[in-house]
Amino acid sequence: MEEKVILSICIPSHNRVDVILENLKDILKVSDDRFDIIITDSSNYKGELDKLLEIKDKRVKIFRNNVNCTAMENWFQAIENGDGIFAIHLNDRDKIVSDNLQEFLTYLDMHHMFSGGVCKEVSNSDKAKPSQGSVRFDKGSVYTLTSDVNVRTGAGTDYAIKKVKNLTADGRKNCTSSNSNDNAVLKTGTKVTALDVKNVGKDIWLEIPSGYICVYYK
Repeated sequence: MEEKVILSICIPSHNRVDVILENLKDILKVSDDRFDIIITDSSNYKGELDKLLEIKDKRVKIFRNNVNCTAMENWFQAIENGDGIFAIHLNDRDKIVSDNLQEFLTYLDMHHMFSGGVCKEVSNSDKAKPSQGSVRFDKGSVYTLTSDVNVRTGAGTDYAIKKVKNLTADGRKNCTSSNSNDNAVLKTGTKVTALDVKNVGKDIWLEIPSGYICVYYK
């Protein structure tokens, strides 16, 4: 069964394809089908569109707009063609930090009542940490991941994401990437043993044999 699209990344473009290509190269490293990228191009030169059409990834959808269309029309076309439950609008000069994209997708997936917001660049210590409610995790218990999740060196987003090569053998086997130098992301369906349970602010983190994972946001 195809995974639902949580987020449409909408990029209206006008004569800045080279900047977009650099950004896409980074975003498309993320092994996750819960997002799509919608590019509406109103460039003056056909060659700009040809560069975009060379991208072979089902998550990228490209639409040609009239050269004379307004910026608002170009933007609206991008939003209209996305399949995501949520949409984010990027100018063709904006960038997304790919390391944080999976965590953002997981947060949105758990918060369908969320209706809108503004993205800003924040330091790691400036991230919102929601309430645990009545959710309970126990030391020594085994849990099955319901989404892909980053493995960090400590409990909290202040800590770095580990590399695949730094996980246990079982952890490496269950990563989304087999490249030892890629960021360590455990796949949906992976079973993890809670060596310890840590509350960081209002988030819940588990210490597992390979490192630390966040298992609950609210």
